[in-house]
Amino acid sequence: MNTLSQAYWESRVESLKVVRFQAQQIRDALFELVETNDDPKIKSEVECLATYELENFELLLGMTIWYDILFAVNSVSKNLQSKDMCINMVIEQLKGLLSFFETYRENRFENAFFFQKNCFVKKEPVINKKQFDENIENEDIKSPQELFRIDYFLYIVDKAITTLQNRFEQFKIYEDIFCFLFSIKNLKLLDCVLLKEKCLNLEKYLKHDNLLDLNGLDLFSELNILKGDYRIEKW
Repeated sequence: MNTLSQAYWESRVESLKVVRFQAQQIRDALFELVETNDDPKIKSEVECLATYELENFELLLGMTIWYDILFAVNSVSKNLQSKDMCINMVIEQLKGLLSFFETYRENRFENAFFFQKNCFVKKEPVINKKQFDENIENEDIKSPQELFRIDYFLYIVDKAITTLQNRFEQFKIYEDIFCFLFSIKNLKLLDCVLLKEKCLNLEKYLKHDNLLDLNGLDLFSELNILKGDYRIEKW
């Protein structure tokens, strides 16, 4: 991720942070503006924003969930910008992020719900009920809170987990192909048979049609020399 897109996502996190933690103060400020402003158009627009947006419990709960998700993703993204970041460190970062999302999926909806409910002091929070087909028999009628958890929270988190799992698996493939080149320590752990196999596999991976970026057998010979002539401390 380049610097521009990193700044873009950080700005989104900061925008959500304000609403997540200061929704009540923002509502109060908007209602005060309604009381003190003489422009009918401004008064109407501000009152609509305060009443129908910042007093919309579903919207605020959704923003709380998105803040938690984007904050975690943005934190890992910033770590990945490190100049000394290598593929095995990327994999560890992605593994940690996956673990966060799996835990978040199982345990954190109730936390987000009650956090936002405690901030929603002006009136009892309401989550709209869905319309059900009255002709459907034996349908398990779920509470509005449970429907929101299934249709919104789980949908978003599961999408994030699937995306991260795909990225994680892709990096694992890259690690398997390239990691023996990362250091002399990795190299010395391989016997000749396995080293030759990895060099030929790298040749195959980098091959395009009949064009070769490298010769696996030549690489194997060169790495065998490195293994024998260089001490670990000098790599």
